[in-house]
Amino acid sequence: MDAPICPKCGGRAIPVASRWGKVKHVCCDLWSYDGKPLVDGRTHAARIAAHAAFDPLWREDGFGRSEAYRLLAEELGIPGEQCHMGQMTLPLLKLVPGAVFKIKARGRPQETEDRARRRAITATLPKCGCGNIIGKRRFEAGNRDCPACERAHYACDELT
Repeated sequence: MDAPICPKCGGRAIPVASRWGKVKHVCCDLWSYDGKPLVDGRTHAARIAAHAAFDPLWREDGFGRSEAYRLLAEELGIPGEQCHMGQMTLPLLKLVPGAVFKIKARGRPQETEDRARRRAITATLPKCGCGNIIGKRRFEAGNRDCPACERAHYACDELT
């Protein structure tokens, strides 16, 4: 993986090991993980805040993850393929909490019978302590690693 180019000085960022085992690139008070574009601390904080506002849509409020991202893209007026917190600029990230509020206010679109059936099946699948679905084959094979914990691959302490 090539180191990202620093937008301030034009040089290649320096790779350093992070405490989570990921490659962190740093240059000119900017940093990123895994070769993504370098950004400052305010942008990183805005990404965290945007995820904190957005993630409950699909984790707790009954929206599917793809559906939630599609609705967010529509609300922000951006193409769906650009609707990812890691690709958004600071001004756009600041709009995410308000957009999520509007999406929640409108409520979920009418659920189809097929979607309701799939959601009921998903509810019965084994989940790790983080609430992520492990998947039947992985579970039966004894693999209890959380499929979504990318910082450190570890087995969650409890299964729900």
